[in-house]
Amino acid sequence: MTSPYPPSSPYGAPAAPQQPYGYPPQAPAQPAGYGYPGQAPAQPVGYGYPAPPAPAYGAPAPYGQPVYGAPMGAPPGAPTCRVCGGFPAVDATVRAHRGMVILMQFRRQHGPFCHTCGTAAVRDMSAQTLFQGWWSPAGWVFTLITLLRNLGPHNQFKALPPPAPGTHGPQWDPGKPLTSRPAIFMLLWPVAAIVLSIVMLIISASVHSSVDNTPPYHVSLPGSSSSSTPGSPASPSAGSSSGSGSSANQLVLNLLKTGDCVKNTGTSADPNLGKVPCSDSAAEFKILGKLYATTDDAGCDKYQGTTDYFTNEERGNNFVLCMQQLKSGSSSAA
Repeated sequence: MTSPYPPSSPYGAPAAPQQPYGYPPQAPAQPAGYGYPGQAPAQPVGYGYPAPPAPAYGAPAPYGQPVYGAPMGAPPGAPTCRVCGGFPAVDATVRAHRGMVILMQFRRQHGPFCHTCGTAAVRDMSAQTLFQGWWSPAGWVFTLITLLRNLGPHNQFKALPPPAPGTHGPQWDPGKPLTSRPAIFMLLWPVAAIVLSIVMLIISASVHSSVDNTPPYHVSLPGSSSSSTPGSPASPSAGSSSGSGSSANQLVLNLLKTGDCVKNTGTSADPNLGKVPCSDSAAEFKILGKLYATTDDAGCDKYQGTTDYFTNEERGNNFVLCMQQLKSGSSSAA
């Protein structure tokens, strides 16, 4: 049985290409004239479609293939910025705190963020915290904690390279650094509060040490002697005791004023004056005048009728009571 196809010669020229079905036969190549290159042989065309041209350099490649030299996208499974879609990105949380007198508010911005958007988030949230975080009783504590916690994300974003151009969308504007914004001066608020507290403690300690509140208070209540002339105060007889220096008795003495009547329930050496109504038969002395910030009884001379005086000696609270005796013999009891 003979083959319907012509035998191929291994040593001869290759067979001419056959024209695909449905196309008219092509004319054979014509010999070129003298000095001209020969005509190229016709190429077979695919069935029904012409061959696609090769893409130019830098043009988009067919079938979604990347063009040589174009920026690469994020690897599969790698995080991308949730704001602009840029790569590389890191998953970090930026925080802010707001104090509102008796209330507090805590806010968060969750990542992932790229270098640019993450830096913008840290600067904006930290600036808001510096302005709004101090206005509650515990606000200064949470404000400092929030600012310190934002240092971690700040360092993570700082270590990232910026996204390559053409691989991301619109980004947040980082603006000026936090140290170049007016909000940074709010850090002086806790420093000033600490310095003021230290100064107040020093002043309070110095004032407390300068006031001697240890009893007894040194007071003197003279009585009229037989050698004293009428109308002139007798020589004071100083006395001191813990009873006359009690805080309750000292408060009574501080509240005494001109026109009050008193009774001495102690002695001349240890007087204990108590305020009584002037209509009371127990009233022994009537206060004609009170001299402040002095222990000199010479000022009682200007009060006519002064027979006795009471001197209170206390650091920062010296005064003299110029008194008139109401009952005879009361001075000896005093």
